[in-house]
Amino acid sequence: MATTSQTFIIHGINSWVVPDGVSSIQVECWAPGGSSNKHMSAGGGGAYAKTNNIPVISGDTYQVYVGQTLPTGYAQDSYSVDNLCRAVGGQCSYADPFPPGGSIPGLGGNSLNCVGDVKVSGGKGGWTGSFASSGTAGGGGGCAGNDGQNGGDGGAGGAGSYGGGTGGNGYAAHNNGGFPGGGASGTLEKEIVSGGQGQIIITWTI
Repeated sequence: MATTSQTFIIHGINSWVVPDGVSSIQVECWAPGGSSNKHMSAGGGGAYAKTNNIPVISGDTYQVYVGQTLPTGYAQDSYSVDNLCRAVGGQCSYADPFPPGGSIPGLGGNSLNCVGDVKVSGGKGGWTGSFASSGTAGGGGGCAGNDGQNGGDGGAGGAGSYGGGTGGNGYAAHNNGGFPGGGASGTLEKEIVSGGQGQIIITWTI
């Protein structure tokens, strides 16, 4: 018996025709990471989910949806269209409405909202600090992984797990989240920093 897999990284609905002799599949979903912009703290990492033994019929078309981080900062979910496997996207950072200002880091995609036999939350983004503060930007949360460090702690991105991407490093610069699903670093400048995009892998045995 041989095990084969197919990886999907193109945003949106992707189709896969079930090969002859295949009656069940494993689906793994990595959700995209949250973004940051305009002196914001870092974005959260996307979640990871895996579902085993999904029944399929040879010759049928099976569909999955690969999420991406949109220009608005919103990170979509990655999921199978039958919703038997779903990983939740990381949150983008947002402005703190209370003094002394600054921004709130994005939370990682929450495993409680995922669907699957294995569900792992993304890491939270690190703080950059108030708009007027000096120092370094916070690191992005890892996909299905660790929290990013705060700016004052050096701003390293959180490590991913289950094949997830590392969060973007902050320091004195800014970096996009690693693929797949790492959260964006915080930024000290007025530009958008993107989270890592989503990914789905279907695995089967003949």
